[in-house]
Amino acid sequence: MAGTKHRQSLKIFRKDFLSDYFQATWFVAPPLLIGLAGGILATYFVTNNKYLVLLAGIAGLFLLLMPILPLYLDVISELFKKYKGRYFEVLTDQARQAYEEIKNMNVSNEEGQKELLDLIDRLSNKKTDGEEHKDGEPTNDDDVDDQNEEK
Repeated sequence: MAGTKHRQSLKIFRKDFLSDYFQATWFVAPPLLIGLAGGILATYFVTNNKYLVLLAGIAGLFLLLMPILPLYLDVISELFKKYKGRYFEVLTDQARQAYEEIKNMNVSNEEGQKELLDLIDRLSNKKTDGEEHKDGEPTNDDDVDDQNEEK
């Protein structure tokens, strides 16, 4: 159920996310292609062993990727910060909908209902207590500690 909710939540803002993702990470493709082609061409004329040629192409790809990797990871973390609030908001709404569906099914297990209520309350409190600044930084110390523990 969690995987389904995850995919559904990504579908809601998929267009915006993919647009930002490709605009922010286009700079990775040219060095990858140049490194792969350079490695292949460098060994193609030296040997006819196709595995060695492919291995050299992959090595060239990694050689040109390594200087760019820290910048790429920084861009990805900024995208995560940008869409994190929206993602959790959608997940919270979907959890509420799932709770309402289960509640309407007249679940007789009171303990299960209490767990669901606690889950909804925790999700709601996380959203309201840890409201973020526009730059994506949390406003209270508990959320800062939570983020540090996640790392």
